[in-house]
Amino acid sequence: MKDGYSWRGQLLWGLILIAIGAAFLFDRLDMFDMRDLWHYSPLLLVVFGINRLFDYTQVKVLIGGLWMIFMGLWVFANFEGWFDFNFHNSWPLVVVFGGIVMIVEAILKQRGKE
Repeated sequence: MKDGYSWRGQLLWGLILIAIGAAFLFDRLDMFDMRDLWHYSPLLLVVFGINRLFDYTQVKVLIGGLWMIFMGLWVFANFEGWFDFNFHNSWPLVVVFGGIVMIVEAILKQRGKE
């Protein structure tokens, strides 16, 4: 299992490097403005979180992946203004998600999925 995770991690980093290099190239060729790309940077957390969910070896790896996905989507939703979110009015979602994660972690540990 460790080899699969390592392989996926290396593949993910390779794809990210290709995307970043292409974005810089397109920026230099005036085909794209790099400042627009930073707006979407929280979605990288989502990608890394999804990567951690596959073949997780411990509950804490799964929980870390869930947190990465949530935080990436939460920050992006605030940037986009979805549901009229901003950091001032949507922070309670982090508390609610923290409670959900604690329940999921307790259930998984009870089932022996450590």
